[in-house]
Amino acid sequence: MKKSLLDFHLIFLGLFPLFLITSCGTSKKALKDYNEVQINQPIDEVTISTDTIDDADNVITIKVEDQGTNITKKPKGKLDKIMVYLGDENVVKWRLVRLNSQNASDLYENLPLMRFDEPWKQIYGTTGCNKFTAYYTWENTIFNLSRLSSTELPCDFDESQFLNAMQSIDEIREGDSILSFYNNGQEILVFERFNS
Repeated sequence: MKKSLLDFHLIFLGLFPLFLITSCGTSKKALKDYNEVQINQPIDEVTISTDTIDDADNVITIKVEDQGTNITKKPKGKLDKIMVYLGDENVVKWRLVRLNSQNASDLYENLPLMRFDEPWKQIYGTTGCNKFTAYYTWENTIFNLSRLSSTELPCDFDESQFLNAMQSIDEIREGDSILSFYNNGQEILVFERFNS
């Protein structure tokens, strides 16, 4: 019991720095093709997202050096997703324009952003204060989110209205650089394509 508790603490302490890092300078393609990826980005620009590891023989080693260099080793080709990059100019991002018929700029100083990760069927984004992620299904206009989770930093505004609206989406309509989300036929969220 003590050994497994110690192992858990060692794993937790090893992975904890991953959650402190905020946006990553590498793509999943780099992780997919190589067993080791070196990222020469300041640590405060890296966001980490982890998926479940099925095989107990797999080990993830993360080294953070003083110069801000991260080295991530991918075990046996099992993990294709550790790092999530929200800020790459090649990734299509969406910025909130309206929330329940109100202009988002009237509600938020920093507008919520999100991006879709189609291979993993996940959404990653920021509420303007906290980061969030969720799994999604999108078939024609039917859209559902599941397992929405977010960080819990104290914010100067109430972001619960945005997160609750995200959880209630059941339909999506795509226009010219616009994504409109609906609940029971009523438009609740409108996002525009965002170029950083």
